[in-house]
Amino acid sequence: MNIYKDFKNPDIIEKLVRKIRTYKGKTIRIMEVCGSHTDAIGKYGIREILPKNVTFISGPGCPVCVTDTLYMDKAIELSYNPNIIICSFGDLIKVKGSQNTLKGAKVVLSPMECLDMAKSNPQKEIVFLSVGFETTTPITALTLKKAYDENIKNISFFVSNKTMPNILRFLLSQKVEADAFLFPGHVATIEGYEFYERFCNENNLKGTVCGFEPVDILASISFILFEKDNFKNLYGRFVSKKGNEVAQALVCDIFEECDTYLREIGLVKGAGLKIRDKYSDYDANTKFNLKYDPKFVIKDKTCLCGEIMLGRKSPLDCPLFGNSCTPMKAFGPCMVSAEGSCASYYKYKSQ
Repeated sequence: MNIYKDFKNPDIIEKLVRKIRTYKGKTIRIMEVCGSHTDAIGKYGIREILPKNVTFISGPGCPVCVTDTLYMDKAIELSYNPNIIICSFGDLIKVKGSQNTLKGAKVVLSPMECLDMAKSNPQKEIVFLSVGFETTTPITALTLKKAYDENIKNISFFVSNKTMPNILRFLLSQKVEADAFLFPGHVATIEGYEFYERFCNENNLKGTVCGFEPVDILASISFILFEKDNFKNLYGRFVSKKGNEVAQALVCDIFEECDTYLREIGLVKGAGLKIRDKYSDYDANTKFNLKYDPKFVIKDKTCLCGEIMLGRKSPLDCPLFGNSCTPMKAFGPCMVSAEGSCASYYKYKSQ
């Protein structure tokens, strides 16, 4: 496989674009659930080549975008403790709590870096801010398991990880007007495509498990517009039906399902993960008595990010977009994250 030859091939792209432009059927609204797809669609100018009766709408699949204000407030509270070193992925430190953003956190590329940090700083507590979907959850689980196995006591995890299946079910319960879905290929690499196939067939929706290159996305659009089947796995170079069962078993050992709050959207039953009692010594909630209960989060009525992540609004509908909300002075989470819908629209000047 040559990713440039096979999935960025201009001849294949041209053929797919020509075919897509012939579509004369009913109006189709395709939800790109994942922020990585939102960014790729903007980057490759794919919205601009679509027929007028085909549109993309955003979904709540950007992990930074859906991290709620109370979680950030508690993380900021922890950061004030001089005996704690907060570690985080880069985008998260720019997300506002109710008042402030996180200051002084150590940016890491992997939570595994926190193990060495804990060993090098035995008098300090290392707290990793764990957010993300199925893609990043296994590495957090592996880090926690290694800390447990090696009896490293001065490390803990403040967890706000999400799972995709119950979020998709939630979207249907909210009567989101999506006719088809691009399901995130990297999530399905872990989870497999079985759920997505069943989800489409049971709800008579079109969908593909999709990669992130131009041919991946255009082939998915072509399938949705012209094929009779409800579902197809178009990321077969990485995704199998059952997924990565070793990673799934590790996650199941460390975490259990819980309710969670999606920022600016609301409480979603069973779409979160929490650390099992066996590993409670590594749970920052328990260790620091944080009393983090997302149901008490209040939605910011001045921000349209919730409506944007439910596909009801476009970033261009928001009066703050490009005015008081830009990547340089982001107001809402969809502008904060590089993979947020608003950041993508701003960056690629989508019309």
